Amino acid sequence: MNRVSGVMLAVRLGQAVEAALVRQMQQGGGYAIEWADGTWSEGQWQDFNPTRTPQLYDLPSAGQNVHETRSG
Repeated sequence: MNRVSGVMLAVRLGQAVEAALVRQMQQGGGYAIEWADGTWSEGQWQDFNPTRTPQLYDLPSAGQNVHETRSG
């Protein structure tokens, strides 16, 4: 799967707020919500590769943590 053009929002956070943010984005109509690990330095994501295949969240089932729904 390739990324489609459109708005991209990058958020730097830990697992503590990850679930709430992903749910908010989904409820607000967000789709193709990705997750990635990388190096953040001097206010920039140093190793983001936009040509890499996106790693998407699946919708969590009841009682499932969002970070457990990561594909890839």
